Amino acid sequence: TVADGIQAVAYDTINKVFILVTTGKSVHILSPSDWKMGDSIGTLSGNLYPVFASWEDGTLIASGGKLQYYNGKTLVTIESPNANSVYIRSARVLITDESSVRYSGVGDETNWTDDSNVDSSSKFVEAGYKDGGKFIGMVNLSTDILLIKDNRRVYRLSGDYPNWSISEVSRNVECSGRLSYCAVSDRSFILGQNEVQIM
Repeated sequence: TVADGIQAVAYDTINKVFILVTTGKSVHILSPSDWKMGDSIGTLSGNLYPVFASWEDGTLIASGGKLQYYNGKTLVTIESPNANSVYIRSARVLITDESSVRYSGVGDETNWTDDSNVDSSSKFVEAGYKDGGKFIGMVNLSTDILLIKDNRRVYRLSGDYPNWSISEVSRNVECSGRLSYCAVSDRSFILGQNEVQIM
């Protein structure tokens, strides 16, 4: 048992366990084999509601601070830029902060150093440079990524480095927050305060 209530739950499909996060930001593992929750394995690095993504040996967690990784045994805090959201694409880990999308090195969640001479190193991309908006998050489509900003603008990131391109999709998409969008097949549903838009 834990003193705080449960704030978030994710199922780690790789390790076949539940990751529980309390309102006090403590992270616990619950095994379906005995339905017993273990002691805390650590604390979230940030203050945002956690977002999860499956990766290699376990699950990556973005909560507004450094990226974290439950590798099936321990919760590791990675020396990364701050991560408000996390997503996997083309063997790289993608994270967003308020101003950019950052790609890890290929196959390496710990590599966040950009080397312009090495294609497989960490990279970053900005969408809507100086448009006054901040990133809310990313929506996964089958071939592209939609980037949602808080100024009602949505951008499409197509392709992979170095053959990537960014185009503006809309200037009139209201999104209520970083938990207000999802991908279903090749469409994205974005929930605003008064409407739902499908893209």
